[in-house]
Amino acid sequence: FRLEPISYIQRYYKRNMNRSDIFHDKKERGSKVYSNVSSFHSFIQEGKEEVESFSIWGSNSVLDHIDVLRDNGTVVFSVQPHYLDIYTCKEAILFTTSFYKDLDKSSITKINASIEKINEEIIKNEKQCLVGGKTDFDNLLIVLENAEKANVRKTLFDNTFNNYKNKKTNFYNCLKNKKNDYDKKINNIKNEIRKLLKNIECTRNMCETKSYVMNNNLYLLRVNEVKSTPIDLYLNRAKELLESSTKLVNPIRMKLGDNKNMYSVGYIHEEIKDIIKRYNFHLNHIEKGKEYIKRITQANNIPDKMKKDELIEKILESSKNFASFKYSNEMISKLDSLFIKNEEILNNLFNNIFNIFKKKYETYLDMKTIESKYTTVMTLSEHLLEYAMDVLKANPQKPIDPKANIDSEIVKLQMKINEKSNELDNAISEVNTLIIIMKSFYDVIMSEKASMDEMEKKELSLNNYIEKTYYILETSDIFKSKSNIINNNSRNISSKYIIIERLKKYIDELNSLISDFKESQETLIKDDELKQNIKTDYLNNVKYIEENVTRINEIISLKQSITQGIADIDELNSLNLININDYINEKNISQEKVSNNLYKLYKGSFEELESELSYFLDTKYLFHEKKNVNELETILESSNIECA
Repeated sequence: FRLEPISYIQRYYKRNMNRSDIFHDKKERGSKVYSNVSSFHSFIQEGKEEVESFSIWGSNSVLDHIDVLRDNGTVVFSVQPHYLDIYTCKEAILFTTSFYKDLDKSSITKINASIEKINEEIIKNEKQCLVGGKTDFDNLLIVLENAEKANVRKTLFDNTFNNYKNKKTNFYNCLKNKKNDYDKKINNIKNEIRKLLKNIECTRNMCETKSYVMNNNLYLLRVNEVKSTPIDLYLNRAKELLESSTKLVNPIRMKLGDNKNMYSVGYIHEEIKDIIKRYNFHLNHIEKGKEYIKRITQANNIPDKMKKDELIEKILESSKNFASFKYSNEMISKLDSLFIKNEEILNNLFNNIFNIFKKKYETYLDMKTIESKYTTVMTLSEHLLEYAMDVLKANPQKPIDPKANIDSEIVKLQMKINEKSNELDNAISEVNTLIIIMKSFYDVIMSEKASMDEMEKKELSLNNYIEKTYYILETSDIFKSKSNIINNNSRNISSKYIIIERLKKYIDELNSLISDFKESQETLIKDDELKQNIKTDYLNNVKYIEENVTRINEIISLKQSITQGIADIDELNSLNLININDYINEKNISQEKVSNNLYKLYKGSFEELESELSYFLDTKYLFHEKKNVNELETILESSNIECA
């Protein structure tokens, strides 16, 4: 430490030099003691040469860890007496050189040198007593303060902890063994101070007490600076920290089992317990010092003069009590730093533990995947619904005419289309219902997530990881319950989507069937239209052929009549009964005309044609027995040929 002695004197002296209430003596204002006090500057400068190396090991000093106290606060071992004696001697010398400047300076120099020498010896003893030195000690702390980072097993950690405690025990035992030599030297210094103070100017062994009273009042100014609330701030914080973090030990072990961070938590708890005991120890000394200073400054029985030996002992007594106050006050600051360090370590350990819980709980719930999966599922489901509705819109159900021939393939196909369209409509309703159900599941998910987000906001608002760990442990069952609700609803969405996927396959099949039925129906409709056209053309051809057969029969009959008439004429002419040459010529001309006209009308045989057409007409019933368009077209073509 760098311990400032009483540099506050200059500040308060300048402000209060002319205040009579500082002094109990209100009689004299111009005595020799004032001229001595006026040279406080040198007093302050000497004060700044206070012992500087009270913590030779830096921030991880073994002295930070040495004050061995019982649970009731009594001392097993403390370095306090060593430094308290030095403080007492320094305070006595500072008082002497400030108020009695005509004393032998060589003696003062010698005493200061002795104080410095014993301080150096203490520092040397500290180095000698710490076996292994700072590096070895620091290596122990590295393991103890972060077992997780050091990656040590419990047995090795326990061995390290025992080694650490043994090192401290050996350290203070070593210092205790040097105590007799130290006590002898410090008593010699105190005797030298007494001898020096015996040279102060007094009358008939009666000495003025003004300097003593003034110094006590200056002590009082410093004492009054120290308020109880700020000075025990970290003590209260340490108690709260120990209490709050200790409550978490068993719940954490139940949740995590063997965890290296908890090894170090146990070590830090022991350190904080020691710090609390040391806080109480030094606060008690501060309070005792304050009470003593207040008591002697408020006393009305201090005479203007007292015997020299009595005054010297009073000076040493007040120096010792103020030194005790001052040293413990400095130690409180040191303990503050030590506590803050342990508080930070503990917070970091709980940060590690908190993150373990966080990662553990993150395995329970993967909201990104759930949200992404839901978005995909809903997009596909809504696309399916849109697709199915388009199919239904393109293939609406059509009512069947009661008068329609139900044996008609076209009617049968329409009935099938209606049936499948109805099934499609039902499938659409089912998909729509499933989408609504999935949305309701997701609403539950988002509600639980919102609740968990609020929990996370509260966790983020907490001040430290001990509070955060306490909160996450306290809410772990709620978190797991909400995670289970979310996961269950996510699984429900997945199960409903499996049904939708089956419905998609079913809808695709329905669409395919409807398309096939519709295509077949359209083909039949086209065939029927074509058949009707073929029938019309065929019947027209039949009618035409029938009409022509009638005419051909008439021609054949006429031709037969003409042929018979010609035969009769030829027979008559062969009898030569009369001269009918003119008629014969006329007959020949007429016969030739008839033959030419018949030839022009039809070059073939009318009888054969009539026979052929009659045969065709005899087979026209076959037309109505044919169902195939190609067959009908063949018959039509044959009729066209007959009509040609």
